[in-house]
Amino acid sequence: MKPPYLRAVLLAAAVFALPCLGGQNEGGRKHVVLPNPGLLRCATIGCSQLWLDESSDALSVFPVNISVDVSGTETCPRGIVALYDRSVSMDDIQAALDQRYGRWAQDGNTTLPVKLWRVEPARFSIQLATVEGGQEGVTPGRALAGQRNERADATHVAMKQVIYMAFTGEPCKR
Repeated sequence: MKPPYLRAVLLAAAVFALPCLGGQNEGGRKHVVLPNPGLLRCATIGCSQLWLDESSDALSVFPVNISVDVSGTETCPRGIVALYDRSVSMDDIQAALDQRYGRWAQDGNTTLPVKLWRVEPARFSIQLATVEGGQEGVTPGRALAGQRNERADATHVAMKQVIYMAFTGEPCKR
């Protein structure tokens, strides 16, 4: 068995090896590539595919940053945070999430600024929101906590944040 940190290194290498491509399809919507929720509670290399789609065309939009949260004494991910560039619209990301998880969307997703999906069969939830970040602006983590940096200026960037969170109490997949 490989050490747990090796899997994290391999995931990081996969993220940095991504092409920075983006575009639109014929319908005007960007093809947003989502993280694979199969990573949640994944404890082996066999279930550690990073992307939900196997898309490598020039019309694919990948996150600019992926964070995998491992907490507690277990070495499997319990959360995934994907940050998309400000050029990617909330509508495009929501459409990609609705295409996969629309039946689990919360009723307020059409009007509320934070969109939610609760995927009961797979035991995880998804949150989509716009967060501020930048060199001197509010970092995504601080934005979620409601903290502002008074030095924030025109350098801030409104990024889209997608959070996948495994329900508690579920064991790691081996």
